[in-house]
Amino acid sequence: MFGGGKRRSSRPRRSPSAPGEDITANIRIPFQLAIDGGKTEVRFDRDGTNETLSITIPQGLPDGSRMRLRGQGRPGVGGGVAGDLLLGVGVEPHSVYRREGDVLAVSLPITLSEALEGAKVDLPTPWGIISLRIPAGTSSGKKLRAAGMGVRHANGSKGDLIAEVQIVLPETDDEAVSQALLEAVKAAEASSSKDPRAAIKW
Repeated sequence: MFGGGKRRSSRPRRSPSAPGEDITANIRIPFQLAIDGGKTEVRFDRDGTNETLSITIPQGLPDGSRMRLRGQGRPGVGGGVAGDLLLGVGVEPHSVYRREGDVLAVSLPITLSEALEGAKVDLPTPWGIISLRIPAGTSSGKKLRAAGMGVRHANGSKGDLIAEVQIVLPETDDEAVSQALLEAVKAAEASSSKDPRAAIKW
């Protein structure tokens, strides 16, 4: 009779699986791409190998965002899933516009006559040229709001555009014209009792 010992399996033991490590990388994109969304490429190092990956930037992505790209990190061990690529996204500033959350802000220069008489002025935006109405008697610093013309997102949300008026005085080498303008302004100020600095208090 044979002993009752257990028969040992001849199957090799499997190595334990483990997920791959994440990789971090950074990219800077143009302001327009962050507003519109779209395709771009990111280059990063994976274990000493330079990799290039095509990615999609979501519409309205803010500066300082972090995107997680699944499976683009280091490979897993023993059949484990690959890690992720953690991509930090910086947005280049625009030459004119500023982004404040989902609001697009811009300084809007207007002439003295436009401020006094009122006018309609054209303003280029990411969504086309819009016409803004300048009320008569507008002062520098007045903010005009264009609803829905700011940052937009794929879910349908829309920020506003705010244009802050800046009056640009005329430049002329004609001393007589400058003097006439000065006298007219002084006469207008003399007929007004409003103190432009009345609200400034300590």
